[in-house]
Amino acid sequence: KWGGRYNLILTKRGRTISDSQWTFLKQYDPDFVNLAIPSTKKLALDLDTKITPLHVISGISRENFSPSIDESGLSIYPSAQTIRQVGNAFGSDVFYVLFDVEECEDENIKKFIERNFGTTDLRDISNQRIRDYAHNLRLKITDKASFITALMSFNDFKPYVFPIQLSSLGDFIGDDRSHDNENNFYVFVGDSPMDLVDFWNNPFYLQSWTRTRLRQIWIPSVLAEDPELKEAFQKFIHGRADPYGNGQKTAIFCTRSLTNAKINEIAASLTEGTWLLKQAGTRRETPYPDYGNYFSFDRIKLEMIHFRGTGEEEKIIVPPPDIQEGVMGGEHWMNDLYIQVPEKKVVPVNFETWLQLPKNNSVAHTVINTGPSRINQDGIPSVLSARSSQFNSTSQDIIITIPKTWNVFASMILNTGKPYFTTDIRYRYIKPYQYTISVSGAGRHIHGFLEVFGSLESAYQIFEERHWRMFFDQISNVTPEKEQKRLDEIKAKLTKQIRRLSADPANLSSGRFLDWLADKMQDTARVYAEEKPKAVPFSELEKIAKSELAEYNSKNPNSRFRYLKRDVVGALKTLTDSQIVLIGYEMKCPNCLNREWRALNEIDQMVTCRGCGYSYPFPPENEIFYKLNSLVENGIRSRGVAPVILGLGTIFRDARHYFDFLPPVDIFKKGKHITDLDICCIIDGKFIIGEVKVKYSLLHPSDFETMTQLAKEIHPDKIVFCTMDRTIPQRIKDQITQMNTDLAPYDVIVEWLYFDRWIFEANPIR
Repeated sequence: KWGGRYNLILTKRGRTISDSQWTFLKQYDPDFVNLAIPSTKKLALDLDTKITPLHVISGISRENFSPSIDESGLSIYPSAQTIRQVGNAFGSDVFYVLFDVEECEDENIKKFIERNFGTTDLRDISNQRIRDYAHNLRLKITDKASFITALMSFNDFKPYVFPIQLSSLGDFIGDDRSHDNENNFYVFVGDSPMDLVDFWNNPFYLQSWTRTRLRQIWIPSVLAEDPELKEAFQKFIHGRADPYGNGQKTAIFCTRSLTNAKINEIAASLTEGTWLLKQAGTRRETPYPDYGNYFSFDRIKLEMIHFRGTGEEEKIIVPPPDIQEGVMGGEHWMNDLYIQVPEKKVVPVNFETWLQLPKNNSVAHTVINTGPSRINQDGIPSVLSARSSQFNSTSQDIIITIPKTWNVFASMILNTGKPYFTTDIRYRYIKPYQYTISVSGAGRHIHGFLEVFGSLESAYQIFEERHWRMFFDQISNVTPEKEQKRLDEIKAKLTKQIRRLSADPANLSSGRFLDWLADKMQDTARVYAEEKPKAVPFSELEKIAKSELAEYNSKNPNSRFRYLKRDVVGALKTLTDSQIVLIGYEMKCPNCLNREWRALNEIDQMVTCRGCGYSYPFPPENEIFYKLNSLVENGIRSRGVAPVILGLGTIFRDARHYFDFLPPVDIFKKGKHITDLDICCIIDGKFIIGEVKVKYSLLHPSDFETMTQLAKEIHPDKIVFCTMDRTIPQRIKDQITQMNTDLAPYDVIVEWLYFDRWIFEANPIR
């Protein structure tokens, strides 16, 4: 049927699909896959995770191979509009060529016409629109003589359209100009299946804007070497390749079944007497087109049908494609739904927010539950649609739901969706993963953090500045210097005790050492808990500001800043206005000498001590002291929130159109805790998980092993690891390399997420 020319035939050698073929398939992004090879569990799972088509069926291998397209799909029948569109003629009459080969005696000639030009049966009711077309050119082919006459008739500069050109409408394939330029005309010679495959697949290599032209033919060997057909083929090839005789066109002769000598002989014969340049050779392997991964919403805006919704769920009625066509019924097509989300809570400023979700068909069901749907390679939900009829009047009704964050991530981690069709070969293999998720303790800290800061973007912009991290540590009473001092003290005590007990090895195995160690750990935890956060005056922030400014100026002598108190006050005001930092006074009771911090809204003219109950007047000379919001304070003291914010923020900054994330979550399998995901986010349709630590020394080899095993089952696009270190040792780099090797068959990339250098450097407070 006309329409859907761009159905690739992918040939496979052996039992595996090569890496280059997978790369091409991902870029081609098929909605349907029809297997003509034995299906296996591995192949079914690879198809599901690597290209996620809507439907995978097992086709029938025919003994007599012939490239063809499936009978289902959208049919584009001839009409005056489509003929003129393909003919690309301005003000001229376009002739539509109707071949009649029913009485053709030569099977090779019949196949040549059917495969190169196509035929249209005017007796078919579906072609009634073309029956009365004023410029139909009817050509009856019965033998070699009538075939020669037909081939010789197309060189009079009139615009001719062949039926096969109409099937090149509806092109959605990318463009790779490294394999072709518009000056090439391709001639495929030979009778093997691979000769026909090369001929059928060639439009994928052509520049997209030239694909509706007739830029290639296939010639059976017996016809290519027939001396009676030589002149007819010469004129036809020259006329189609170089109709205006400018001498810059090239005829490229290809074969799989003939020798180099034979294909060169045929090329010389069929270009003799013309100005055509020629290339000829036997093909062995063919590189696949590289369509690239770049995607922009700008290129599709003009061709979209626009709908406006006001709620989180909208019902739309999508009209069928605007194609002039004949009588038909039962056709289907895929509707890509580009959903612009108005809420920009986690999307970079000045970018349009378009819903881009990971390639996982269970995710598609969170957006569309009214029919078969998938997520295409660009992260766009795509739904199978059928023509409305008296039997199915609502076939075009689509209910679109803006998915909730939790539902999207849960559908990926749990893999909640089975293939829509029970005939799908994946149906028996695709099962929900045995995982469950819940927000972790760190996740609750992150959630509280962002409630105060307003958004991830706001939190990241503050935490990427070293001076604010220092100021927050100071208020929280957990400065790196104090923690290092405590760590050194613990190391010294451990060294001393081990040295004393190791004199008798029995001490280490008797439990005495473990008892001592547990007691010391309990003491350390108690001391840490008792070191309450403190309120600090403005002078503490000034010290940090001046110290950071001095360091910055010493390293940047050509762009020095001078200290301006108003800059520091203005920057602090941003934090106090949002109640990240709270303003108050530190009160000292004259009766019991108890010190306590009171927020502004807790201060009266008379102050009542919370310790002894003594009332005393508010001292007029009291200095303002600052304290952190308790939610921020708890996160700072846990020490794990800042690197998670920086990790998520670093990923978030690269988002072009869509970003969403979950706070850190715990992963369970069959009720057993497996790991926690510090990073669990989507960026422009890519699913990323990650592990975050304060220092790389806290990363254990088991962390890499656990993430590797998890990735093999939930299939993220990328895994990241990050810490607050500027550099990492070789052992960590080796772990990353090993993970990339182990996960390469699963298409998972593993990276160390390096923070930007300025995060670790001094900057003026401005």
